[in-house]
Formats: sequence, C-alpha cells, structure tokens
Amino acid sequence: MSKGKFSYAFKVATTICCLIGLSASFITSTNIYSTLAYYTTLSNIVVLLFYIILCIILPFKKNVVKTNAYAQIKGAVVMIIFLTFMVYSISLQPLGFAMGAEKVPLDRIFRLSNIFVHFVTPIMVFLDYFLFDVKGNFKYSYVPLWTLFPALYPIYVYINADLGARFVNVGGSVKYAYFFLDKDKIGIEGVVGYLALMWIIYEMCCLAFVFIDGAIKRHKEKRN
Repeated sequence: MSKGKFSYAFKVATTICCLIGLSASFITSTNIYSTLAYYTTLSNIVVLLFYIILCIILPFKKNVVKTNAYAQIKGAVVMIIFLTFMVYSISLQPLGFAMGAEKVPLDRIFRLSNIFVHFVTPIMVFLDYFLFDVKGNFKYSYVPLWTLFPALYPIYVYINADLGARFVNVGGSVKYAYFFLDKDKIGIEGVVGYLALMWIIYEMCCLAFVFIDGAIKRHKEKRN
C-alpha cells in the first residue's frame, strides 16, 4: 500500500473511531442535550466533521493537505481535541468525572465511549498529523484561530446556564458542566484563576506545537 493510500485509510479509521465514541456517548447518556453540550462532545464533533469533509475532498484534490488553509484548520482541530485529552487526563479523570450520567455506569458501552472520546480519537488525530501531514506549514499567526473555539466555550456554558439548561454528570457541575466553571461554588475569582491557568498552558502548547512542527521540517532538511 502506498503512503497516500495508507494516509487516506488512516483518516477513514480516525473518522470511524470518532463516530464510535460519539455514538457510544449518546447511547449511554441519560440526557442527550446535556451530553451534546459538553466540550468533549463538541470537540469530537468538530473532529468528525473535519475528517468527513476531508475524506470526501481528498480523492479529488490530493494537494489540499499542502495548502495554508488546511494547515490552519488542521492545527486547530489537533489542538481542540488535544485540550479534551489534556483536561480530562489531568483534571477530570482523577475526580471520576462522567458526563451524561447520574451515576457512574459500569457497562462496557460507557467504558468504550469514555476511552474513545477522551483518548482514542485525540491520539488518532495527533498520529494522523505526525505520520502524514507536511511539516513546517504551521505559523505562530495561526495560534489565535486555534484558541477561538476553547475561548468561546465558557461563554456558551454561561449563556446555557442563564437559559435554564442543566448538565447531567458525576463529579462535575450540574449548572456549569465542569467544576472549574462553577462560579457559584468557587467564585468568579476561582473561575478566572482556573481559566487563566488553562489558557496559559494551552497557549504554551500551541506555540510549542508550531515550534516542534518547524523543528521537524528543519531536521528532515538537514538529513537530506
């Protein structure tokens, strides 16, 4: 199998993994709207839409992966889903967090959804970039775009709360989805502190991603 065909097959596999995770999440959810409103779900939907469109376009326009527009969007997708992986692994998993459930389910479908949306899909997306994408196309000027989706999510959560929506979960916040957004419990200062820390870490990760991407290209050029 040629690298091009393997790359395409890997993208199809990533799409399927994402679809499995999302489908299992909705199957195990006790409240579909609540599950749909989580950052984890939304970030996985972004990935799913991106890869579906990409898999449709690639057979007709193979060079699309070499364009600046692709680099901007792909970088955003990688970082958006990376944030899901990072926040869950560091902040939510230790609390036994479970979205869309009134108690922690122990069935296999729940465990499957949890593993796929938080681990398998993010890792597949990163591997797709690492193994197949042209390196050196990311620019520091792309970082604000990559930050837009995560920056808008807290605003969405608070508007959602004001409209009376509630989140079903274990280990999180019924009104604000995640404990670090719960201004009723930790106060505005606590929320600002958490978000500021997360923003700094996320920005540093984005900048490091651009730097490493360029470093890989330079390393390959030296070897050649």
